[in-house]
This record gives sequence, structure tokens and C-alpha cells, in this order.
Amino acid sequence: MDRFSSLAGLIGRHSTKTPDKAALISRGRTISWAELGELIDRTAAALQARGVTKGVLVGIYIRDAIAFVVVLIAIFRLRAVFVPLPTNLGPESLALIVSDCQPALIIVDANEIAAGLTTLNRRTPIVAYSTLISDGVPSTFQEDGSPEDLASVLYSSGTTGRPRGVVHTQGARFEAQSSFSERYSVTSHTRTLVATPLYTALTWASLLPTLAAGGTAVVLTAFDAKEFLELSKEHATTLTLLVPTQYAMLLEHEDAPKCFKRFDCLIVGGAKSDPALFERLMAASGEKLVEQLGSTETGPICTLPPGAPRAKWGSVGVPLSGVSIKILGEDDHELKAEEVGEIAVHSASLMVGYYGVGAKGALFWHDPNAARRYWRMGDLGSIDADGYLWVRGRSKELIISAGFNIYPADIEAVLLRHPCVRQAAVVGAPNQTLGEVPIAFVEAAVPGAVTEPELCTWLNARLNDKQRVYRVKIVEQLPVNASGKIVKTGLRNFLAASTSSQL
Repeated sequence: MDRFSSLAGLIGRHSTKTPDKAALISRGRTISWAELGELIDRTAAALQARGVTKGVLVGIYIRDAIAFVVVLIAIFRLRAVFVPLPTNLGPESLALIVSDCQPALIIVDANEIAAGLTTLNRRTPIVAYSTLISDGVPSTFQEDGSPEDLASVLYSSGTTGRPRGVVHTQGARFEAQSSFSERYSVTSHTRTLVATPLYTALTWASLLPTLAAGGTAVVLTAFDAKEFLELSKEHATTLTLLVPTQYAMLLEHEDAPKCFKRFDCLIVGGAKSDPALFERLMAASGEKLVEQLGSTETGPICTLPPGAPRAKWGSVGVPLSGVSIKILGEDDHELKAEEVGEIAVHSASLMVGYYGVGAKGALFWHDPNAARRYWRMGDLGSIDADGYLWVRGRSKELIISAGFNIYPADIEAVLLRHPCVRQAAVVGAPNQTLGEVPIAFVEAAVPGAVTEPELCTWLNARLNDKQRVYRVKIVEQLPVNASGKIVKTGLRNFLAASTSSQL
């Protein structure tokens, strides 16, 4: 793979080429490339002294943007494997991730956080970032690796309630970074405003290419529309990638159109934007908005670029360079243009598989006419005669709200812990701002023992802020098939026929 070069290697060069230039800006603190280089050197040395080498899994539970980037690049430099632990998860969910991959080390913001995490897995050492910085002595490392080396394991909750770790190689990470840079003309002059959670692949999609090119990343660790607008003006940012909900929140401010027009590139990702929202964003930005579709498993796969015909605005665009998309019928044969089937994707950034189970735990389709694997997205769609992909619906039960994946089974498992709940089913209801919101249907074990608002409050108190349900509806009996399995089609039909007041 001649074009392959490690991400850490690219970033390391900027500390000597442009030492005084700003590399990172966050919470009023500016880190130059020289400072960033020294911090990475110290951290890598401290990690190496603790036994971190190629292939070793290192967990990271960090909210501070500068510490996060330093640790991330230090891990990549050592050819170790980066495992981000979502900072919005509760102890039980974090424990599942830690027990599944058993990282050799977990790095946290501070000692007080470390104390709170020791109950997760007493066998895993937990080290504060400040300790690494104070222990590490600047050192250089000779890179020795290949594109096939593992780079990261990114966890997302599965429909069974068990987390699944998406595994990517160094080569896949490099390809994702390179293609993004080429697609959006990322250079050393790029100033990217990052405002999505640090632990998500969506954040890395713009952050890592910016750093690799020697640009400047301005990081907003907790999204606030007013602060976003202020930072974009103060630092003259040129690129950003947000989920639809964040753009909707920005549009509530009268300064949004002026802000949008200062950017060279505005990207919407994480979820398909509502058609009405997309129209408003195109008008406010002067039609410079770029919509991008992808997944953690595949990386970006399609884009609807500026200048696309208005007749195509409801699509997710055309496949990116290096991406191949097939539409499969029930018997796995390829369908023709306009025919609806399951979307299967091959890309240079395709995952290896899920951690611990490899490709066997993922739904891959093997092209009989080429030596390629395609990941079955579980989404239904079609490709029109002009090559635009149209998503028609999801065959999975996945709910995407504000760009975040919500799995109904996770919420149902919590609901079933309530003594007044006999059966539960969660489905997604359309929402103009969030895309979808979870609605829970419950069959009560003791009729009248609990009200819908009480149950909703009880449930949301036990979910993370991205999972919270919009409404709990108690029904006399949930629809079931002959084998007793809940049939969610009837519930979705009920939602489609209901007005907001009925819900």
C-alpha cells in the first residue's frame, strides 16, 4: 500500500515545520504545534514505559479535548489500539465494554474520575492524564507497522443489549483521513470547528484530517449554539461537521446565516436531515451545505454535494471514490436501478469485524464476481438511474435521533425491570428536529398501578441523555404473533396514524 503513511507520522512533522502555529484551541486554551508535539512525545514515552506497544488495547475516558487528542495520537504513534469509552455512559454500560475488550490500561481526565471507575474492572490499571505528562520524558519512536495493524475499537450498543466493538485497521483510518482531506480540500490553512462528542467516529472524521494537514482544530466539548457562533467568528473557522439537530439549533439564532456563509465547507452527517430542515439550511448557507452518509462500520460512503439538482435533494447522494454499493434482493442477488432492497457497502475504510468475533459477528456479503466483502447495513434503499442512493427505510429496528444510534432492546430491557411492566416495545416516531424519537409501548402487569408520566420519568432517569423516550404509552395488550413475539409493525402503523396530541 504505497500511499499509506501513519497518521501519527504526519502529525508529528508539523511540530517542527510550523512550531508556533496553533494546533488546538479549546476552552480558551491554545496549544501550538511545538507544544502538542512535546505533549505527545511525553505521553507516548510514559505509555511505552507502562508496556503499551503495538496491538495493545488502551481505553480512554477523557472529556478534555487537548488531553484527548494527545493521548489518541500517542497511542497511534505506538501502533497500539485506541478504545474510546463514551463519557455519557453509566457504570453498567462501561463495565460491559471493559469486560468485553479488557484493555491493558485506561486513561482518564483526573484522579477523581479514576477513583470512580475502579469498580468497573479491578484488574485494569487506571491512570490519570496528568500522571502520564509528568512521568513521560520526551522521546522519539521509530515507526514500525503496516496498514493491517489494528488501530481502534469503537463500541456501540447492540440490539441484544451487549456492546459491539467495531474494529478498524491503521490502513482504514488512514484512508478515511486521506479521502476526507481530498474531498473537502483540507490544508494547513483549514480551521475546523469541532462540536460533536470526542469519543465518536463523527468527530474524528474532521478532527484527524485537519491535524494531519497541519491545520487548526477549534474544539467545543459541549455543544452550545451561541458559543458555536461566537467561536466561529472569533477564530474564522472554515470547516465544520455537525448532526442535523445541531444545525437546527443554530438556525434558531438570527446570526446563523451570516455565520454559515463565512465557512468554506459545512457538512451534515450522523443522520439524514429532515427535508424541511435541509431546505432551510441550503437557503441559509447559500446552498453550500454538503450532506454525507456513512456508518461506524464503513466510514463515509455517499455525499450529496453542493450543486446537486434539487430533484436529488431527498437522496443521500452518490458513492464516494473507493466506495461500492450494491442493492441486494431477498436471495442476495443484485437488484437493478430503482429496485428497493438491502444496502450493502464496500469501502477502503470498511471495518475488519466486531471485536472478539471478527467478521463472523457482522453481516457481510461476499461478491461472487470480485474478491470483495460488503457490509450489510440493514437499511433498505435503491439506486436511481443517475447513481444517487435513496434510503427507503430501515430493516433493523435502529432509531437514529440527533445523529446518535438508539437500540430499542436496550430501552426495553430497562423498562422490563419495573414491577408494573409485563411487556414493552420501543419504536421510533418521526420528529422534525431530531429525525426520530423513541416511543415506548407498555403492557401493564397491574392495570392502574402506574401512570404513563410516572413510568416515563422512572425510565428516563435510568437511561443516558441520548436514549430518553419522548413518551410512554400504556396499552391493554401489545400485538403478538402466533409464537408470542411482539409485532412492532402494528405499533409503527399506530404512530403513523396518530396525531401528536394523541401521542
